[in-house]
Amino acid sequence: ELGESRGFYNTWIALLNDQERMTDFVFRDFNEHVSTRQNNCLDSCLAKHISNAISTRDIIKVLHNSNMDCEACRLHKLVVQDGAGMLIRALEANNKVYGVIGITLPKECSEDEEERELIKELADDIAFALYSRELEEKHLANKLALMASEQRFKFTLANSKITVFCQDINLNY
Repeated sequence: ELGESRGFYNTWIALLNDQERMTDFVFRDFNEHVSTRQNNCLDSCLAKHISNAISTRDIIKVLHNSNMDCEACRLHKLVVQDGAGMLIRALEANNKVYGVIGITLPKECSEDEEERELIKELADDIAFALYSRELEEKHLANKLALMASEQRFKFTLANSKITVFCQDINLNY
């Protein structure tokens, strides 16, 4: 588990729709072993940080207690440990942003390039999984639409009052 092996305090993922509006928010506290899932929990400060992560795409934003804009901000409450930092990155695959991930960890780790690369890889893996899921859903929808179309075509042919022939290029029936 990342909380124990890497020293992460907590993580969250905000999933976004095509208009980049949050549809889901999941939070995991590794110290207390608590997970929560919430909708409509976006405050203006969190929205600003999510927007920054999306606009920079490939750059992870580092946030510390000392530079939080407001103490009432949801992110400020997540970074409760002294000396903690948060890395935030957009979940992007195939030029589409699916959401944003934030991970709170010790400040020295948040400035470590190896940790930053690990979080980039983690974000890319999550984004690719979301992209793959979206492709599977589209494939299934197309397959169902094709099956329905074939059924309508077969029904139409079976109930037609005219005769229908099928011939190949060699004039075989």
